[in-house]
Amino acid sequence: MALQLSARAVSQLLASIFGPSFYDDPRFGRGDLGRRVLADLVNGPHPEPWRAVALNPQPLPPKELYALALADAHIHEIFTLDRIGSLLGGKAEERSVRKALGAVADLDEICPRWPRWPKGWPPPPPPPGGREAMSPTELFVFGSRLLAASEQVEQGKLQEALGALGEKALGLSLQG
Repeated sequence: MALQLSARAVSQLLASIFGPSFYDDPRFGRGDLGRRVLADLVNGPHPEPWRAVALNPQPLPPKELYALALADAHIHEIFTLDRIGSLLGGKAEERSVRKALGAVADLDEICPRWPRWPKGWPPPPPPPGGREAMSPTELFVFGSRLLAASEQVEQGKLQEALGALGEKALGLSLQG
């Protein structure tokens, strides 16, 4: 008898395995978001993705952890735009949602190849193994992270787009 799990159940399971990320409570769940978001824009990327990648004896990190750190970097960029739009409202909200949807569309366009690093971040190490397509395991980790993050986004359109991208990556990972 085969066990069937929904994509959301799998993403929640993986989120519990990989531990809390920057989009888990209490960072975005409570407190003064304005100061924190503006401080993140000034201070640069947080969490620092290069610290999240586990090292091994080889000079390049394992591909799955690289995919995890890369997903977290893109999620942070999308969350920053989402929170700024929620705080400022009005036309700023429309523009930030449009920019975040553009970032999701860029990721969707190049999936399953390795996405580019977000603009404005320090230059990353090259993707492991060059620019070939992500393996099913890497797509699974990447998609589950995006799917788990989609539940934390406040804007409806952005939540749907991020969830659809996560489901697409998970679907591609299960195809082989």
